[in-house]
Amino acid sequence: MLLCRGNTGPPGCDSASRPQVCWVAVVSIALPLAALVLRAVVPLFQRPTAEATSLVDEVVPILSRDEVIRFGVVPQQAATQVVVNWGPLAERLSELTGVTWVVETAPSIPEFEQRLAAGLYDTAYMNPYHYVVFSDRVGYRAFAKEKDKQLQGILVVHRDSPYETVADLDGASAAFPAPAAFAASVLTRNFLRTASVHVDVHYVGSHDSVYRNVANGVQDVGGGVVRTFKAMDAEVTDQLRILWKTPEYTPHAFAHHPRLPVATVERIQAAVEQLFALPEDRAVFASIGFTGLAPAGDAEWDDVRALGITEEDETGLTPSEMSSP
Repeated sequence: MLLCRGNTGPPGCDSASRPQVCWVAVVSIALPLAALVLRAVVPLFQRPTAEATSLVDEVVPILSRDEVIRFGVVPQQAATQVVVNWGPLAERLSELTGVTWVVETAPSIPEFEQRLAAGLYDTAYMNPYHYVVFSDRVGYRAFAKEKDKQLQGILVVHRDSPYETVADLDGASAAFPAPAAFAASVLTRNFLRTASVHVDVHYVGSHDSVYRNVANGVQDVGGGVVRTFKAMDAEVTDQLRILWKTPEYTPHAFAHHPRLPVATVERIQAAVEQLFALPEDRAVFASIGFTGLAPAGDAEWDDVRALGITEEDETGLTPSEMSSP
């Protein structure tokens, strides 16, 4: 809040001798701050439209793209949990880059895909298949990946179920996070098709929902990944067992939108190199189950490109919907 005294305040302030609130100044500060809060919170609950995005840009003209980084994270867990888990890493990246990172996600993986397609995130943590699609359609470019990690999908069943082999699953009810959840859905379903094992597919929105559904007997089998399985509550995973694992692939990509200035991208890349240098930095990875980050480039996801999966089959999005706005 700014105070105006006598005639020393900015135009529009009362010239009375006692302090007066300068409402023009208050509004000029409050509106951008309020809009910034809305930019961080609204995407968690509703799909941003082109009109809404345009309105935010008009209300907050002082916030250029390199001053606030909208960091999108694929919602493998509930949206609120994603924001909590990724907060420490975003805070440390803010310190190292001098740019404020705001964690954002979506209510479901398909919704996250729509937001990637619209280019709403300045940086994003996305699965390998998403990266292959949206690097091509929108122009996202990888700058990091999880350190010392390959991605592996799993099929889980209830610990007391009669299923012992993948062939036993023929005719079973199966839960998957979403059509384009790479290891949890794309790889596992592809293997089942190749093995001529037919399952009744149900998309339940997140990895956590898959594990809970199978643990509660809603579906017979579910697709997930090793990392999210280990991160799930023990009361759920104690009811499950891993029946099968996929081959390993390059893990999720950390990628930036092409609109980011070169100087900002260079600061981000420098931060990735520096992030694990200090012992206290390692603590920021505890809540997401990482050992650290490693620099990465676009070609590292060629193993996923080699699978030849078409985006229309796996995301339900047409090429025009994936085009950069």
